[in-house]
Amino acid sequence: MLPRVARLSPLWHAKPLRPLPARSLFLRPSSPVLSSLRPFSSCLPRLQKSKGISDDDATPVNVSPSERAKAAGDINLQAKLTSRNSDKNQGVGDIFRLFRLVKDEVWPLIGAFTLLFLSAAISMTVPLSIGKIMDVVSEDEKDPEDADKRKVFGLPLKQFYLALGGLFIVGAMCNMGRVYCLRIISERLSARLRAQLYKRTVTQDAEFFDANRVGDLISRLSTDAQVVAKSVTNNMSDGVRSIISGVVGLGMMSYVSLKLATFMMLVAPPVAIIAVIYGKKLRHISRELQTAVGGLTKVSEERLGNIRTAQSFGGEIQEVRLYNSKIRAVFDIGKKDAMANGMFHGFFSLSGNMTILALLVMGSQMVSTGQLSLGDLTSFMLYAGYTGGAMHSRYQGSSSAVCSR
Repeated sequence: MLPRVARLSPLWHAKPLRPLPARSLFLRPSSPVLSSLRPFSSCLPRLQKSKGISDDDATPVNVSPSERAKAAGDINLQAKLTSRNSDKNQGVGDIFRLFRLVKDEVWPLIGAFTLLFLSAAISMTVPLSIGKIMDVVSEDEKDPEDADKRKVFGLPLKQFYLALGGLFIVGAMCNMGRVYCLRIISERLSARLRAQLYKRTVTQDAEFFDANRVGDLISRLSTDAQVVAKSVTNNMSDGVRSIISGVVGLGMMSYVSLKLATFMMLVAPPVAIIAVIYGKKLRHISRELQTAVGGLTKVSEERLGNIRTAQSFGGEIQEVRLYNSKIRAVFDIGKKDAMANGMFHGFFSLSGNMTILALLVMGSQMVSTGQLSLGDLTSFMLYAGYTGGAMHSRYQGSSSAVCSR
């Protein structure tokens, strides 16, 4: 008997498909493996009822994080780096700490400061030498016959010129040696600080890196190490040079004319007091500007680090607006700092020029009465300029040190 051949019904005789019920879409434990899971599924409602857990409240009851989890979630604030603007630990102790940093460079530092003293001493002989030369020239005009017999510091005029030129060459060599020694000391100190700081940084715990941003650590390794090295060498050298110029200049002014030096000492203290008071305000504005610039750097670092998230949500315009607002704040503080510095330098310049004008009036009267020679007045005015320049450079050095911190 031949097998029956299946015949296909026409398409128009087909019945429409019925949708499957929703419960049939889920797996049913038809196999032995799935049937073994049925006791666990039946125990789940009883377990929820015994624990008091409902479908509406899926949060576990009476569950608190462990102490270890709490400690992991908290950031140890003691692990944070000290703020650059913190002044509570500054004092004489920090100065001795700076000196301890250069204990391995004692002899090069002594040599550099010896060259500094020599170059400063040679520079301070220039005003007195110019005054003596002017006295000799003025006497030659009165008595031309004795021009060849005139001497300056026991030397004929031509020999004195040669000796003064040789002294200037020695001073230039001392300056060159001083700058070279201080630069070498600064580079050695900077390299030593960076090596020690990097070693201490990589051996810290994980909480240290949680409490401090990588940008701050890199800044301490690069910028701050150079600032400390420069403070120990260049800033200290400039400060000592300014002190020498001020003290020696004041002493030489008293030697040339005690009357004019007394008048200058009466004028200088009020100007110095005003400079100190106003300088505190300038330092406060400088720190405020530095804080604003640091905030700008922090914002740029955070936003650029998460730039993919901002781009995925189309937040580029908001990021630009936020950064522009920070830039505007920095510009406002910088404008205030520029105005304060301009007023200070204008006051300092005006007070210095008015003091020199008053000294010229008194000195010219003393020259006309024979109490003072023209060369002595010239030397006194040059020493006054040296002293004023030393005070001004000392302020500039302190303000730049504040801004670099």
